Amino acid sequence: GDDLAKSPHMARIGNSIFRDMCPGDPTCSQFGFLDRHGTPTPMMAESLLYKLHSHGQRPGVKVDPALFREVYTSRFKKVRIYKVLQVSKRSKQWVADPKHRICDAPGSWYCVGQYPPALRPLIARRINFAQLEDFNKRRDDAADKYVKTYMDHMSGKRSAADLGNLDAPREYFEVPWDVPDEEYDDAPETAAEDDDPKKKKKTTAATTTTDDGAPAEPAAAKRMALLTP
Repeated sequence: GDDLAKSPHMARIGNSIFRDMCPGDPTCSQFGFLDRHGTPTPMMAESLLYKLHSHGQRPGVKVDPALFREVYTSRFKKVRIYKVLQVSKRSKQWVADPKHRICDAPGSWYCVGQYPPALRPLIARRINFAQLEDFNKRRDDAADKYVKTYMDHMSGKRSAADLGNLDAPREYFEVPWDVPDEEYDDAPETAAEDDDPKKKKKTTAATTTTDDGAPAEPAAAKRMALLTP
């Protein structure tokens, strides 16, 4: 209950990155409840968050059994754990491949991962988050307008027309199931780093050999191997 009551703030954060979640409404007023009895708005009722939370607890609320399996629910239903089904094995293998990680320097232990190619169309639509208090970055007019609209809505300066039609159908982004094989070949960021002659030179200089002449593992890799169970 309390988690769902706070969830509109999660929608606002999401909308600041993906503006089509709550078009024209930075406060995501369509994502919430209609009364004190917890009657959800259509947008809330359709959300995955609401279905995972209220699965089997509210009449007619169920998760898709083909995509989620309930594996644990605590006594008072404050904790619920689901197993995600039909996860793409190809995407998992692509993400797990070390060559698709981006390191801050050759041989470094700090290497961030990347989203698999199937999610690139979704990630390309995002607006990177930035703190309002970051005065080192220059905001454009669109960002200033978005913040002003948000503050106006939060202070009650909006009309009924601003809220839109709660029953209006919504369009959702769907991740494609079939992604061309060439999309999984190599990450553009990794390929660009490999083509940098300066980084090639640094990598070669950092390579050593063992007593039998075989290339030695970088020191960072050895440290990680010792930490790996």
